Amino acid sequence: MVNELYTISLSLTHEDSTIAKVWGDQPGNLNVPAHAANILTQLIVLNKMDLYEAAAAYALHGIAMNDASITTFKTKYHYNLIRPISYIRNVMLHSDWNSVIPTPPHPEYSAAHSVVSAASATVLERFFGKNYKFTDHSYDDSYGTRSLNSFEEYAAEAGHSRLLAGIHYGPSIAVGLA
Repeated sequence: MVNELYTISLSLTHEDSTIAKVWGDQPGNLNVPAHAANILTQLIVLNKMDLYEAAAAYALHGIAMNDASITTFKTKYHYNLIRPISYIRNVMLHSDWNSVIPTPPHPEYSAAHSVVSAASATVLERFFGKNYKFTDHSYDDSYGTRSLNSFEEYAAEAGHSRLLAGIHYGPSIAVGLA
């Protein structure tokens, strides 16, 4: 799993780097639950949801984000898996290797973007349907829009962005999405 991430990192395309940064949600921008909530807000406005529907959507989405975050960090500190940057630098001895975005200062497993985005996608599907196409405008000024064909695709891209960014292993992303 380390070799997969390292090999991918050596041949990133411009699109790969953009995906990594769009979903990077670094401090100073949005964090992953805030990015998911921003997507929900865009959809509420676009679909002209009434106050009752919007309140229900925010409540269920917020509960899902909270539960996803709690379970993610409980898992991270239970398994305490080393981050790719530490393994690549200290075991593979590529001391100059860097992730596309800063590596968070907590254990690797499971991938929070996968867990949180999958929880978000589940709630969004409930309100807008399984094959709802939408465009995320969260980072229009920085990276452009992200047009997605479904909420499942949104969660998958957000999760995969962490592999492209060099901060999560493939299995951590897959488990998080599940």
